[in-house]
Amino acid sequence: MKTNDLRKRKTSYYRWQKLRLEALLAVVQRKYEFIEIIRRSKTEKDVIERVVPRFNISLRQAHYLLGLELRQWGALKYEELQKEYERVVRYCQILGLNDKKL
Repeated sequence: MKTNDLRKRKTSYYRWQKLRLEALLAVVQRKYEFIEIIRRSKTEKDVIERVVPRFNISLRQAHYLLGLELRQWGALKYEELQKEYERVVRYCQILGLNDKKL
């Protein structure tokens, strides 16, 4: 595999991991509020219109969160997510990625 291909794959992977973890960290401490929004909304579009501004997340992040199964929500721990996020941010820095490139 070429070095450029490997770098692109790593870059793509860590970009997504960073976005995923930012979404989880934004919601995990208020997960019951997030779940209540889902319960009270009639459509997925309604949910997204409510959670994007309330939790300051992107559409892609909102779709990711809506794809999680309820049992996955119970296992989320803020401290563990924060440690993983910090690790991913370090890798992003090593790869030369900054928020503007994400």
